[in-house]
Amino acid sequence: MFRKILTLTAVAMVGGALPLWAASPTVDPVPSARQALPELPVTWDHVPYERMKRNYPTVAKQRNQPGSVLVSCDWDDKGRVTECEMIRETPEGLGFGAATLELMKTATVKSKVAGEPLVAGKGLKLFVKWGQ
Repeated sequence: MFRKILTLTAVAMVGGALPLWAASPTVDPVPSARQALPELPVTWDHVPYERMKRNYPTVAKQRNQPGSVLVSCDWDDKGRVTECEMIRETPEGLGFGAATLELMKTATVKSKVAGEPLVAGKGLKLFVKWGQ
């Protein structure tokens, strides 16, 4: 009996009927870090990941809580990151965003093509995963 019900359910779903939970898709207002990003003439040269352990947010460390942050950064013609904006912080409110923005103050970029001069620009994104 159980197999018949399971088979009928599978046939109904394959036949085009969507289950109720799939009828209303959700839309993420912030683009996913995995989506294609515009092609930029630069890439990351140095991100100070070695400072992450000492900059780990205190409350998150006490809770043994991992987190992640998506940032978008601007740079000057010397490769220095001049400004970063947090796009998304997960989980919110534990300090991962502020800690990531602090790390990015010493990050640098370089031209994707060796020997090409660097031009100031905007919008280089980085997804940072925090874990203990």
